[in-house]
Amino acid sequence: MNRLVKIALLCVSLFVAVGFVSAVDWDSIKLDQPVLVTAPGQSPDGLMVKVLLAREGIKFTLDNAAKKDVLANYKTVIMVVGYSGKGLGAAGISKEDEIMRTKSLVAEAKTKKIPIILAHIGGTARRGPSTQELLDIVAPAAYCMVFVEGGNPDGVLSGLAQKFGFPFRSCEKISSTGPLFAELFK
Repeated sequence: MNRLVKIALLCVSLFVAVGFVSAVDWDSIKLDQPVLVTAPGQSPDGLMVKVLLAREGIKFTLDNAAKKDVLANYKTVIMVVGYSGKGLGAAGISKEDEIMRTKSLVAEAKTKKIPIILAHIGGTARRGPSTQELLDIVAPAAYCMVFVEGGNPDGVLSGLAQKFGFPFRSCEKISSTGPLFAELFK
């Protein structure tokens, strides 16, 4: 009996060490358009995703002020997380307002069963505590994630995917994320 308990504990330990297995495999993902792109944290990274999606022929709207009521018009949401104090200032909103907007969008997407693609393309420059706060809001509801490797030197982004059990892809350059997004809408 002692041996059986040890084997069971070893199996549990391996499961925890490896992390939860995603119910979704990256290669089997097929998301629908049109897509809402919004940038929790108001970084200019949403504009970069706009260019990349346009190159890939994906039907989308970029709306960094999107509120939950617009989700009725979309089948997928890309949340390009990256905190920018300048971006918030230019938008005329506070950090607290942006956090509430993000929470509201995430909750509504979950209610409507609209998949959220979590994106982080800002590298380490956008990986401060305020960005982490936003990542912690979006990650539990994410369907999958795309990020630039430079933003994950400490394994936080890949760790979120492991913790919440969703697939991810990373690449070296921002320009390489376009084809990754396109794979999701094949």
